[in-house]
Parts: sequence; structure tokens; C-alpha cells
Amino acid sequence: MRRRVRITLDEQLRGGRVELQVTRTEYCSVCRGSGSSEVRASCDNCRGSGYVRPSLGWFPFLAMPTVCTDCGGEGVTQSKCAACEGNGASARKRGHLRFDIPAGVPPGGSLRVPGHGRRGRSGRVSGDLLINVAIAAHPLFEPDFPHLRCEMPISVFRALAGGIVEVPTLDRPVSVSLPTDLVDGTELRVARHGMLNGATGERGDLLVRLRLIRPRRLSDVQRELLAKLERLAADEPRHIDWLRRRRNADNMKRSTNRQAP
Repeated sequence: MRRRVRITLDEQLRGGRVELQVTRTEYCSVCRGSGSSEVRASCDNCRGSGYVRPSLGWFPFLAMPTVCTDCGGEGVTQSKCAACEGNGASARKRGHLRFDIPAGVPPGGSLRVPGHGRRGRSGRVSGDLLINVAIAAHPLFEPDFPHLRCEMPISVFRALAGGIVEVPTLDRPVSVSLPTDLVDGTELRVARHGMLNGATGERGDLLVRLRLIRPRRLSDVQRELLAKLERLAADEPRHIDWLRRRRNADNMKRSTNRQAP
């Protein structure tokens, strides 16, 4: 029998305990689920031989014998169990099954819970319950086993200022340095803060994609600060070179106008 459970990323990392509501079939204790009694009688269809010959009119001896469908070739049949009227099952019971989820199970992985599956009519032991494990949706992180992915917005002002930003993880926030060439979509890698790989005992990485955001409307204070920043950037070499080339272009234009008739 197969069931599916969803676990959180925290349970995938540290393990947890899951409860399932299951329905089990209780089999007849008299016939042990077979639906037949122990009383055996000679098969009427094949008269105890286990084989029958199809009718070929005047030449029945030419027909090849086939296995009797009533007794399956055994030559004897069993009557129905009087306790369960041949059904084999006596009742269906519902209950709660609790079991542990080990740390590090991968998304889509399976767990086996022995003895909690279905039992065949002729079997005396119940099969196993196979649990398929899925990861529940998280507000911040998306599984990419063994890594985790997330997107984090960052203002253009913060991107220009650089420095340190705080990145959330499954444990506690981690401080990460911003790169100097930050653009929209830049990906930060926080080592060993992803999902746990149970096969290796190691954790993957947390991959943080930065999304630049700019204010839709600037207040007067923000405009004043931006103007001040622009004036402070006037001594940048590229800006100084641009002013120089622009003055040369203006001088060239004035010289051309003086030479015109």
C-alpha cells in the first residue's frame, strides 16, 4: 500500500514524526482471509481428475485434456467459509499510524513501514506501507535538492552602497558581503545552508538571487540627496573626461561657425 506525506524543510533537515490516518482490513480468523473452509470435496466438474476434455461430438477422445477451471487442476474444491461467507474479511478498522521521518530524506524519496500494508487473501502476513515523501511549500525557499533557492529584493541604493546584507536561512540569518559589480539577478551562494543529503551527511548550498528594486516615487528629501550624490560624483575620472570631450566639441562647433561665409 502506498501513501504520500508532506514534510516541512525543517523536518527534512532535522527529521520529524508524522501521523497518518490509515484503514486496515481485518481478515477472518477462521479461514485466515482465504474465504474457504478446510473441508475439501471431490470436484464435480472433473470428477477428481483435475482435467476435462472439451466435447467434439462423435470423437471426444480426440480432444486434448485441459485444466479444470473449477478446481484449478487439483481435483478437489473447498466450500465457502461459514464464518465470513466466503468474503475473507471480517471488518475494516481505522486508526492513526505514527512513524519517524529520518533527516536527509530527498524530495520524492520513499520510506518503508513494515507490516502496515495490505494482506493478500492467501497470505498470513501483511505487506509493507510505502511512504512517498514530498516537501511542503515554504514562504521563502524553493527546494533544488540538495540546494535551496530563494529570491531577495534589494534597493538600488543598497546595491550601490555595497557592504553587508543579512540573508535568512533555515537556521539563523547569515551576513553576506555584496559584490561590487552587483546587477539584477546576481546570485549569492551561502555554503552549507541548503538541504541535508542523507546519503552523504552533507548539506547543500543556499542560492540567493538578488532582485534590484527602485522606488516608484521619490520624495523631496530623496531627490535632494540624489542631487547631492550627483555633485559628489563630479570628480569621477569618467565624468571629467566626458566634460573635457564635450568642451572640445563645443569649441569645434564655434570654430566652424566663424569660418562659415
